Amino acid sequence: MSEASQSASAVAAVYFVVVSILIGLATLIVAGLWPSTRLPSLPIPYTALQLIFGLLVGFCNVAGGAVAYISGRSCSGITAWQNINASLIFAVFLPTLVMASALELNWHMLKRAWANVSLLAFVGTFINAVLITIVGRFVMPYSWSWSEASLLGSILSATDPIAEKWQAGERLTAGSVIGFTFKASFGGAGMGIAFGLGAALLLALMFNNPVGELWVIVVASYSLFMVTDEILGLSALLALVACGMVLIGFGRAFISPQAQPFCRHWWRWADWTANTLIFFLSGALIASEVYKSSTLTGKDWGWAVALWAFMQAIRAAGIALLYPLCSRLGYGMNWRDALVMTWAGLRGAVGLVLALSVRNSDDMGSLEFRERLFFFVGLQALLTVVLQGSTMRPLLRVLGYLDLSGAERAVQRAAAQAVDQYGKQAEGAAEHHRTIGPWQALLGEPDWKQVDELGELGVERLLEGRPGEAATTDLRTRVLCITLGAFGEMVDAQFLSPPTYNRLKDATDAAMDGVATGLDSWSCLQSSFGWLARLQALQARLPRRRWLSWAHALVGAARHVATDREVAATTAFVLAQRYAAAQLAALLDAEAAVQQGKGMDGGAGGMVTGTTGWRPLLLTDVEDIDWAHRDALLADVLRSFRRTGGPENEQLRVHALETVLAEVRQAEAAAMAHLQALCEAHPRSAQRVVTLQTAIALLDRKVDLLAALQSAGMLEAREVGPAHATALRRVRALRLFHAHL
Repeated sequence: MSEASQSASAVAAVYFVVVSILIGLATLIVAGLWPSTRLPSLPIPYTALQLIFGLLVGFCNVAGGAVAYISGRSCSGITAWQNINASLIFAVFLPTLVMASALELNWHMLKRAWANVSLLAFVGTFINAVLITIVGRFVMPYSWSWSEASLLGSILSATDPIAEKWQAGERLTAGSVIGFTFKASFGGAGMGIAFGLGAALLLALMFNNPVGELWVIVVASYSLFMVTDEILGLSALLALVACGMVLIGFGRAFISPQAQPFCRHWWRWADWTANTLIFFLSGALIASEVYKSSTLTGKDWGWAVALWAFMQAIRAAGIALLYPLCSRLGYGMNWRDALVMTWAGLRGAVGLVLALSVRNSDDMGSLEFRERLFFFVGLQALLTVVLQGSTMRPLLRVLGYLDLSGAERAVQRAAAQAVDQYGKQAEGAAEHHRTIGPWQALLGEPDWKQVDELGELGVERLLEGRPGEAATTDLRTRVLCITLGAFGEMVDAQFLSPPTYNRLKDATDAAMDGVATGLDSWSCLQSSFGWLARLQALQARLPRRRWLSWAHALVGAARHVATDREVAATTAFVLAQRYAAAQLAALLDAEAAVQQGKGMDGGAGGMVTGTTGWRPLLLTDVEDIDWAHRDALLADVLRSFRRTGGPENEQLRVHALETVLAEVRQAEAAAMAHLQALCEAHPRSAQRVVTLQTAIALLDRKVDLLAALQSAGMLEAREVGPAHATALRRVRALRLFHAHL
């Protein structure tokens, strides 16, 4: 191909990407405007629409239709993407797709359900792969070899297809296959863990650097893929999953508060972009294959539908075989869970990436086989996303998974009533005083009738059904959510280090699993406090010899770290329980809530209520949120919650509230006793913790104030720069020193 032709091909490929994104954006806009037309929401998932639009563009392109301009004069954009290197497809899309999904996992649920996940991921996937291979080998009328049928089975089973080496022509024995599988799987997972820990370490060394912290994760993902897939020949897919699990379980807490929203939105953008391109490109390539290929006929469409039916039956059989074990492990499994898991077997972007890479690999079988395999995988993605994806939400609704509990319905109704009442009061006050802001002084009076129409939310009318009872279990769950949010804000305010936050979060998540029997968050946290006693015992047993002085120093340093962490975690737990108790007291009585808040302020050593109740009164808060007004509105919601329903419901609610409030105060008392014992036994540790927290909070407020002055135009960048840089350096240094707390 000449240089001019290559340039035209590259430009056409870029045009194709732009058109894909534009169609994706148009789909989002239509989906956003659709509810305003008073019609039901779009029933087809976004990715399915992209696949359908790709099919339409592909047919128009090969037929010379209205969108044929995508192709340019000499070489179409679709053709340029058709011939793209398989390794490039893997390297561009797979790290983004896998890491974006891994970062959304719930670490505690994954740990609790690890046995179920392992059974389904390994045994269940193996069953699916074997049965689909048998269907491809003996049922489908293509006379595929075992290697070709196994490649279809591996891709449609959502595995990392190790059979690619077989397809590439390497002769493998049973022993070499088993050895390579273990090496690729466990070696890849080990590399993923190592890269994840390295990324967490780099994140801990950074502070308030959103771009740098984001690129740590991005570089870790793509470099891990290159090392495992291209250099070591290990399973890149398992490596990326393991790296993502380490980051969500350990490293995510090291991301600075200012960087967390940026990182979260970037990964969502990257995931959306990758899915948009993959599904649109796959649709266009499928259309091109169907239109131009001489191997695809009408019976292939029929066998594609039949393969979809086989896949549902195979998935159901695999889950049925594992049901006796899965129902007794982890969170368990019932028939409704099994039904949802069977119907949730969607094939998405990862499978399409694998199929694209096979299609564009000359050493993966004949062209006829590769075209037909890509066609089958693409049609499975279309059928599963359209049929199963569109009906998943109705199925969940029928099975009761989307039903709100009694407490949730009561709080929802109370909140809706309070919001509507607040709107009416605000509108009445504005109309009475004839002023809202400086706009009216310049532009005159607004049309108050139209203001009423435009500002009407009508949220109360959106609620359906009767208010339910507030069960004790629901209230315990709400309390644990409140305390978990409190721990998160303590990390954002630099009052807690990521390791301590992870310990508190694990304890809260463990308590969340047992809310049906009681509120045991303190016992869950206390069970992780064994290191201090072990280190003290070890230090006492070490002989007092001069040549062992280094061992005494090492154990002593570790003991100080363990003591500081235990003091910090217990203090955070006490403060979070006091805040949760204040919220529960507000449910029972507004006056009790006020008294509880006063008690919390007095007992917390100068802590004041604000966003959460543990920020020290060091500088005037520069945040522009009227917290007092927000708290007053929250009190209205809570009082409305108590009044919702009849007297019997209120009596049941009060009993549940009193029960849970007593449990919270009991946990607070036990933790407070433990904290007092720690402070008496280790006063220097308590002083170290409060000194570091106070210094970090003071510097954090100074940084916020400098930024606020700059944003208000009172200081220029060159004026605020030196002080701002000094404060950030101090915060970073203290944060590193504080990282062990």
